[in-house]
Amino acid sequence: MLFTVFMGLLSLTKVISYRNALESFWRQRAWPVHDIPDPEDKDPERYAFLACCTYLLARSFNQRVKLGLSRNMPSLLTPEEAEEARNVPENLRQYEKVPDWTEKVPALKETLLIPTDNGELLEGRDDSRADPDFLSKNILLWTPHIHFT
Repeated sequence: MLFTVFMGLLSLTKVISYRNALESFWRQRAWPVHDIPDPEDKDPERYAFLACCTYLLARSFNQRVKLGLSRNMPSLLTPEEAEEARNVPENLRQYEKVPDWTEKVPALKETLLIPTDNGELLEGRDDSRADPDFLSKNILLWTPHIHFT
């Protein structure tokens, strides 16, 4: 599944494809983000990119949790169920976290530039559109659209 997200993000023009992959992963209740195994990829660029994909998963899922949704809920909720979910106390919500192995993945020595869907390169590390988690691994990528409901 991680490679599905990876392949979708390599081509940011496939927004529906990678968002569908994110949503599919969300629906797999037995797949916590922190349990994604270390791919131990020998290619430093791909390894860093894969590590960053787990940050996108966690960020996307945690936005759903913040809204009161849970990976254990059915896909469709009644208005009453949605209101009940919104009222779950913060300390009872199950937020996702990235796998421990992502911390050991080194930042790239040279910045990896990933163009936008129309070929535009971001202006640099200070560009407000740059994704902060990818920047931590020295990858300059426009923050992809990762939200769904």
